[in-house]
Amino acid sequence: MVDNTTFLQLINDEKRNISVVFSNPSIDDDIKHKLIEYSLINCVVSFQAFISNCFDSYASGTGSSSGYTPQRRLGFESPEHLHSIFSAVKKGYIDTFENGIKEYSKFIFPLGKDPFALIVQDATLWSNYNKARIIRNFLMHRSGLSEKEYRDNIPDNTTGDIKPYLDLLKMKNHQTLYTQLLDSLANITTILVNPEPYFT
Repeated sequence: MVDNTTFLQLINDEKRNISVVFSNPSIDDDIKHKLIEYSLINCVVSFQAFISNCFDSYASGTGSSSGYTPQRRLGFESPEHLHSIFSAVKKGYIDTFENGIKEYSKFIFPLGKDPFALIVQDATLWSNYNKARIIRNFLMHRSGLSEKEYRDNIPDNTTGDIKPYLDLLKMKNHQTLYTQLLDSLANITTILVNPEPYFT
């Protein structure tokens, strides 16, 4: 059964912990900066695991804790059955939106009843998910490719050293980017657990 309770608790705990850390003047700034970066990594990795499990469950007909049961065009018997059909995916799970779910879901769920399309179609949620993913990828890999993607997609990073903690602490609409990204990830999971009200 798909349930986001644990993920929402993680988001709330991470936001509270970061707030406590940043309000403590005795904690060194370098430690604060590392902690907010690690917090984002933790939340994005947990989010990606949630999305993968949600996709596997819905594609194989398992419902959610809200009572939602997906309508399917293709009826997979289990996650293993799903993965054997989409054999191009060599991992133990179909990875996030950009590496399978975005493309596969349109074949599995009827038009207008695809819970994953709701996220892609919402410009703010999709943009914030991608920002969180890009920042996480840069922090985890620090490769030329992740740096290029960061510079191309995160404002004010065209030259000089990339300092993700500075971007995460930038304020917009009275919230840090960190808070906006985590709130968007939480909202996505809430929509996916109960997508029915969002279908047109």
